[in-house]
Amino acid sequence: SFSLLLDYVQNPYITQESVENEKGIIGQEIMMYQDNPGWKVYFNLLRALYEKHPVRIDIAGTIDSISRIDRDTLYKCYNTFYHPSNMIVVAVGDVEPESVFSKVEAAILHKEPRPPVNRIYPEETAAISSDYVEEHLAVSIPMFRLGFKGSCHGETGIGLLMYETAVRLLLELLIGRSSELFEQLYKEGLLNSSFGIDVSFEKQYAFSVMGGESPDPMQVRERFCRTLEGARNHGLDKSACERLVRSFRGRFMRQFNSVERISHSFITAHFKGVNMFDYLDVYDKISFEYINEVLHDHFKTESLAMSVIRPV
Repeated sequence: SFSLLLDYVQNPYITQESVENEKGIIGQEIMMYQDNPGWKVYFNLLRALYEKHPVRIDIAGTIDSISRIDRDTLYKCYNTFYHPSNMIVVAVGDVEPESVFSKVEAAILHKEPRPPVNRIYPEETAAISSDYVEEHLAVSIPMFRLGFKGSCHGETGIGLLMYETAVRLLLELLIGRSSELFEQLYKEGLLNSSFGIDVSFEKQYAFSVMGGESPDPMQVRERFCRTLEGARNHGLDKSACERLVRSFRGRFMRQFNSVERISHSFITAHFKGVNMFDYLDVYDKISFEYINEVLHDHFKTESLAMSVIRPV
């Protein structure tokens, strides 16, 4: 089955008829996502954070953009990106390493070496595109996302991983499930179990997000900003930071119970220019002082945008 998978991705068979059939299916999916409030509130936020970077573009495309795709377009994309030089294979479980290596080598021997793909990104300023965007859809309670547009400051590898980890720690400290602010907002009915946080730090872009459902999203924003300002002015709780770092380490170790999580972590780490086990070094080396630096660097009011979906 492993050899079949390798052959499947190395030898595509595309006809114009299959492309036309798939256009119809994808077109329906695009229309469905336009009515999906969770999808819309998220991508509306990205468009508010970014003015030019392609991360702001809905990955499904549009009815117009897919209408221009044909068989030649797909083969051109395939030959550019779906090549062994741009491929990562991770095998996790009860496997024989030598057998995996030999099967991979056999599958790619006939492929000619190619130079790295040259990706060209538009120049994006540090400023956000808009600080607030709102849309009305069929929801029973407003949905919101708050996001901070960040900068990687040219960091790669361990440096990027360290910064990303600090941002995750700070979000958990400020408004995570065990924070004082979340407990207050939950008791007041301003947040519920749908609330969550996320961080995305790559070489070309970086942002942090929090959100969920709330009868008063603006009140949540105001209370969060007030808590953030208090942390900036009076500092963080050092013991809480240290406790959370230990918690993060525990979460990292627990993922070794899942074969799927292990493979996903290996691939994610590779594209960040690090090894999966570098996370342990980050948890050992990240300092209270560094976390405070990131607090002032990433969580800036001028970098904050909000997306809200309200009932029709």
